Amino acid sequence: MLNNQIIAIVQGAFMKKCIILIGRAYGNLCSYGVVNRDMDENTVSENLRRLMSRDQFSSSNGILVTREQPIDNGCLLTSTQTADVLPRIDFQFQKSWSKLQHTSVFFMEAKNLYANDFIKTCNSSVTSANFYHKRYVKKGISHILTGYYPSNTCMLGYVLEGTIDEAIKGLNTQISYILS
Repeated sequence: MLNNQIIAIVQGAFMKKCIILIGRAYGNLCSYGVVNRDMDENTVSENLRRLMSRDQFSSSNGILVTREQPIDNGCLLTSTQTADVLPRIDFQFQKSWSKLQHTSVFFMEAKNLYANDFIKTCNSSVTSANFYHKRYVKKGISHILTGYYPSNTCMLGYVLEGTIDEAIKGLNTQISYILS
């Protein structure tokens, strides 16, 4: 059995590799020119999963990536429960070390973010940046803080309109308002 200090080191190194992997995939996705502000987050996430699964970095590091993963709370389902209503998380990264008899798992929850309001070209609907900032905090950050998502989860924001700095400014406003 590994001691907690070694597990923490292994888990930290694994999480770092997962972040590198998704960063590489997002860079590739952007270079293909297919990311635009009309995309829904599931489409962006699935494109990223496909790119991560094909990346040599993933296979050389033994990282398995799954999407829309049901969260396992350790309990078995009963006849009155259904797997269809289980909480799901956007990405699960997993690696097993047989010599260490240890499996590392890391999760990411993704949300679309916009810096400004705009009209979607696909359906002419008005998209409120503020709505997505609130959603990121209420359905993402709050779910991590309350234990709805596992503690080894990080948030991922797809900034599809405006700059990252503008989107962060909007998020910080919502965080201070909602979480205060």
